[in-house]
Amino acid sequence: MGRRLVLLSLMMAGAVVLSVLAGTFLLRQPREGVEILVQDVAMLPNVPEDGMTELHFFLVVRNPTSSSRYIETIVLVARHPDDGTLFDTYTHQEVRVSASQNLQISEVSAIDGLYSEVSFRVKILNPGVPAWESPLTPDAPVSWYPG
Repeated sequence: MGRRLVLLSLMMAGAVVLSVLAGTFLLRQPREGVEILVQDVAMLPNVPEDGMTELHFFLVVRNPTSSSRYIETIVLVARHPDDGTLFDTYTHQEVRVSASQNLQISEVSAIDGLYSEVSFRVKILNPGVPAWESPLTPDAPVSWYPG
């Protein structure tokens, strides 16, 4: 009887150690994120010759993961970096990006006034998880990790 109790105790202790190790391993695995960036940003002052600036860029959503990703709403805000003047807001809903794919969206805006600089901020809205937002620097991706 004593041997069985010792053996049972050793088996239980081993099971606890294995479950703690497995939990630690699973929690440490990197989460798979989606990369978001703006690229090919161009501000064309005085086009046409009426005191306006045209803002051209691509919003890129990269999915390097092995499963498709869904984003309910992406909101991108373009502003003047110094005085905060709002240039435009771009909203895209029900965005799906397949596994290992990139989604590239071309954007063009006409802005009153002559400007040569722009700053961007992206916001992700998905049901059931807190909103996420981040500044975007052209050609520098940020990573969003779905909840």
